[in-house]
Amino acid sequence: MTVGTLLKQVREGKEISIEEASRDTKISLRYLMAIEDGRWRDLPGSTYTKGYLHIYADYLGLNAKEIIRQYEQEQGIPYITHFVAKKSKKPKIYLAYIGIFVLLLACVLGFFYKRPFYKQEITPKKEKIPKEAMAKVSLREGPKLQSQPPRLNVTSIKTFREKMWVRRVSICKGIKNREPINPGTVFSIKDNLPIYCFTEVCGAKGPQKIRHVWYYKDKKIMTTVLAVNGPRWRTWSKKTISRDLKGPWHIEILGPERELAHISFTVN
Repeated sequence: MTVGTLLKQVREGKEISIEEASRDTKISLRYLMAIEDGRWRDLPGSTYTKGYLHIYADYLGLNAKEIIRQYEQEQGIPYITHFVAKKSKKPKIYLAYIGIFVLLLACVLGFFYKRPFYKQEITPKKEKIPKEAMAKVSLREGPKLQSQPPRLNVTSIKTFREKMWVRRVSICKGIKNREPINPGTVFSIKDNLPIYCFTEVCGAKGPQKIRHVWYYKDKKIMTTVLAVNGPRWRTWSKKTISRDLKGPWHIEILGPERELAHISFTVN
């Protein structure tokens, strides 16, 4: 399966239109269509193409590095191999001649210039610093304090009891064995560190789908469609939040008919 076909199938599986993906990722609709159709010549260049693939794969919840690696393999882009040139070995006899020559030269210079060299002395001139100048001398600055990274603060979590309802919902930095890792309410935001929204849904009768809709300052920026295939099902979505996107965030967890949960947090 080619890179474009994989990205298209994942997008359609999450019920996201290509127009909505273009709007969310800020990538031109023409470029997204070219990527999914494998028309690489219609893109501005390999460097820009890799950037678009990284953004699009991250948006769809895929491994961006693996997507770019598969693209390079399809395009036949070779790996760069560095060669280190071997140093030429000079005959050891040349090194012996050079050492003898340097030793003789040092002896000759030491014989003719030894006495003048030691007689020459440099005495630094002492200058008195005026009292006015002494008063203007500033103290040495201490170490500058490093700015603290932004912090994410969960402000509220609401759940709504319906036929299908949310048993658990939390914000965390990772998932292991389908469970959140160290869920909490306050996190430090670092570059390229994804934030996860973990959800445990109960009461589903038959296969269902829910959506995690991420909002920044009441503006929808990402929608993730998640499958629920059992009466008690754990699932999650993730979003990489840059440290400069400070302000209020919230996530709406929507069921087939209505909202199931609502979680709010701030980055400051």
